[in-house]
Amino acid sequence: MDTQKQTFRNDSSREIEVYVEAWPDRYVLQPKDELTIETEIPKIGDPFYVVVTEWGLQIYPGGGTAENAWLNGEPAQQNWDGAN
Repeated sequence: MDTQKQTFRNDSSREIEVYVEAWPDRYVLQPKDELTIETEIPKIGDPFYVVVTEWGLQIYPGGGTAENAWLNGEPAQQNWDGAN
């Protein structure tokens, strides 16, 4: 397995929800926030599958689940307040 990191930035003018599957983990990104997700991925196959929705992003890391997540460079905390 290899470690993969992917960063997502909210360049919109409103907050967006980001669900990292498969459990899921939920993060809320304010405008200009950056979320970095780290996961272990198999050597072959797509490392991340991203679904764009009207409320945000649904992300499927290739290795199954995210190992670590950072919001603006700090350890990210899940946020289930006001979840869709």
